[in-house]
Amino acid sequence: MSLSQAQSWLKKHSDSIPALNINHQKIIELLDSEKNSQDIVLHALADPGLSLALLKKVNADRGTNSAKDRVESTRSAITLLGNQVTHSLLRKYSVAEKKLNNPQQLFLFHQIINRSFHNEVQVTAWAEGNGYQHKEQLKACALLSYTGEILCCVYDFEHYLQYILGGSVIGEEQQIFGFSFPQLTEALCLKLNLPEIFIQALPHKESDQQREKFLCFIAKLCHQCEHGWFTKAQFKTFNLFAEFLQHPVDQVIQKFHQVSVHAARQSILEDAWQAASRLILISDSAWIPADPAALRNAAVDRPKSAQPDFHKTEKPGVKETHKTSSADDIFSRIKNLVKQQNVTKSIILNTCINGLFEDFSMSKVSLLLLSQDKHKLHNRMSRGIPKEAAFKQYQIETSKAGLLKILLNKPQAIWINETSLKKYHKIIPASLLASIMTTDFLAMSLFIGEKPVGIIYADRTDTIDKLDEKAFTEFKQLITLTSKALTVISKR
Repeated sequence: MSLSQAQSWLKKHSDSIPALNINHQKIIELLDSEKNSQDIVLHALADPGLSLALLKKVNADRGTNSAKDRVESTRSAITLLGNQVTHSLLRKYSVAEKKLNNPQQLFLFHQIINRSFHNEVQVTAWAEGNGYQHKEQLKACALLSYTGEILCCVYDFEHYLQYILGGSVIGEEQQIFGFSFPQLTEALCLKLNLPEIFIQALPHKESDQQREKFLCFIAKLCHQCEHGWFTKAQFKTFNLFAEFLQHPVDQVIQKFHQVSVHAARQSILEDAWQAASRLILISDSAWIPADPAALRNAAVDRPKSAQPDFHKTEKPGVKETHKTSSADDIFSRIKNLVKQQNVTKSIILNTCINGLFEDFSMSKVSLLLLSQDKHKLHNRMSRGIPKEAAFKQYQIETSKAGLLKILLNKPQAIWINETSLKKYHKIIPASLLASIMTTDFLAMSLFIGEKPVGIIYADRTDTIDKLDEKAFTEFKQLITLTSKALTVISKR
């Protein structure tokens, strides 16, 4: 658990990060066309691996024992190295998509890289808003903040996978590797002779310098949001960051959320999970594979998303009314919540799911969330479903979702029972019936404005009270109200 152990690890492994194929391929195309284009620079600036390689090259003979200052930005590195050296380095550079043969390893590599992108976008936005100079240097630091973790994922995946399977708890990597990821980043910066700001901005250094603290806060928040946007740990960091900026904490949180959405929209990794996708959800957890043994040999395109343990989470300043057994109360609670300025979509969804489960006595309730690219539905929030149940991990491509896909066309609901099953059985996904283990259930599409968000599912399996017209009517009324509440909040 020391810097020396991180340095020992680094002696046995490479210090280079493979490039993203999307960046490298475009650079090669530009080089082959013999265009001395600024686009080459832009693609290099957007790639942690290429940025690190260029900074390593230019800083090799700089620092304390020379009269030349260390170079802090990738753009400056390219200028000082010149086209010939830069183009030669870029052309020969290795690519992650060819180097990482295990699809799970590549997926996790992309996740860390995408976190780096998120961090860079946040740093840029906050630097511009708070008058920070030398943004190129700040952006380079942000892009390389998680270098130690990237190296462990690429060159020591077996141990890195243990960290992921353990819940990817920040700081727990020390128990596996003997050092923290930031300590490995520090060891790398020392080895490659990188500028001091890259080291002092790391969380374990606890620097008092303004720029370094600024970078550290944002990198920490970008990492924490992978474990949920509404955790106690993140609220603590937001409060400290707000105090540092001397801004109201609610404004800081709101802007951070907005910038996160902006980062997701401009990410070059289309298949990567985006931090902003969890903003609609209640307290969440990082992805943990369901079957570690199968994972190591699996050859799937993408792993299943982690399913959060459902529990009540409140945002400071937002109070939920106490629940009673009266069905009318759930409607009143949602209406009252909408009146509160600090209420979030997560709290509305939480209240709706809880209301179906507790007030309406449903035995299983789930939100089947529509993915950002609208290609998949997956069970993302639920009550009454055991962790080991198949439905807990359920996901389906919308192109194969049949009845579920039809529901997403407009706000509409259906009650499948013995009578309606005869009419709709051909378009109900067989995988859904196998997972829910019932042919008596309710389903309705959830919308925000004109945009489909997902489908709310509910049943009363193994209960005395069975579904009836009254239950179906109340179900439709509650989901309709929830859609309206989410729409109101989204317009604020």
